[in-house]
Amino acid sequence: MNILFIHREFTGHFKYIAPVLAQIPGNMVMFITSNQNVECPGIIKLPYEKPVVTNNKLPFVSAFEENVLHGQEAAKIAMAMKQRGIVPDIIFGLSWGSTMF
Repeated sequence: MNILFIHREFTGHFKYIAPVLAQIPGNMVMFITSNQNVECPGIIKLPYEKPVVTNNKLPFVSAFEENVLHGQEAAKIAMAMKQRGIVPDIIFGLSWGSTMF
């Protein structure tokens, strides 16, 4: 089974389930994240550069912009996976924008 996790901070809320699923024979576990610094055995990490938010003066606009930027980066990786013929059977995600698209 192809399993995809999406969370800004690898492994985040999935730190217990993702490694367990990765140990099951036949599973390919992938993780889209902006966290470049953590590795987890058996999990294919698909990192993206953490987006830079412009210097907005309205805090709610900055938060929305950050969420959209994370979503765009995660979507780029997902589209590249699709072009290579890698399609997840199941997707687990915690948004903060990363699952927006």
